[in-house]
Amino acid sequence: MNNNTGVGRRIWRLIYPVLVYFGTSLLVSVCFSFFVAMKGLMIYGNDIERLTELYIGEVYKYSNLISIISNVIAIPLMLLFMRLDKKRRYREGTIEVYDKTGPLFYAAVLFLGAAAAITANNLINISGLINLELEEQEELAKLIYSGTMVIEILAVVILAPIAEELVFRGLVFRRLRENTSFKMAAFISALFFALYHGNLVQGVYAFMLGLLMAFVCERFKSVLASIIFHIGANGFSVLATETSMLDVVEKSNAAALIYIIVGAALTLFFLWIVYEKVHPRLLIPAASAGQEESGT
Repeated sequence: MNNNTGVGRRIWRLIYPVLVYFGTSLLVSVCFSFFVAMKGLMIYGNDIERLTELYIGEVYKYSNLISIISNVIAIPLMLLFMRLDKKRRYREGTIEVYDKTGPLFYAAVLFLGAAAAITANNLINISGLINLELEEQEELAKLIYSGTMVIEILAVVILAPIAEELVFRGLVFRRLRENTSFKMAAFISALFFALYHGNLVQGVYAFMLGLLMAFVCERFKSVLASIIFHIGANGFSVLATETSMLDVVEKSNAAALIYIIVGAALTLFFLWIVYEKVHPRLLIPAASAGQEESGT
């Protein structure tokens, strides 16, 4: 980005992708609420108690379907914003083109995401932080892990990671990197990601993983890496919930400590692989890329 760009414009460029993403979800939710309200009025008339019961039941039943629709709408918008960013960087001569990284390293990122999820989940459980919002987290879990397994996987494991990574790493993090250091960009984008989740427990979890996703995005020079990391983390969470894998943690701090040690060891191992082995080759430096695009 041109260094002469105003501070206000820079801040707006960070905020509006998040607002668009949130607005898309809100719009779909409002449309859903309208149709449920119309359905309820036809069945129950003005019986507020029954209308409320119907609405709550429908929300629990279709929350993941709402998420799928929201993300299907949001993903093309985020890809469009990223494409416009790419064209702008070509015009400014600030884009760099890197060689592709091998698929085995992306597999390592998938396992890194799962290992980080194990560690972060159990750190939160053993800290007692979850007890501060226990009822809220139980209600949230009902929403997230609702519907059929196919719908759950599509919503939570596939589409949500793609959409969220395009927003928070593909746009917010990358735009920050145009003007700030990696550490600052990673911190701010992770903070945005945490605040977006809207509650303390998920916010802490999202912040920890957000830092790691910024790291892999920077290392691979590709948002695909953070998407795969996110898929690994969410995939583990769905697996653990559906199989009751972590139930023992709620009853035993010793079990939680074992999970943390194993998860941390695996996280460090896969981080080492990414840090030591992933070095995508710079194919076209910034100035050359700008010249190539302009045909000079």
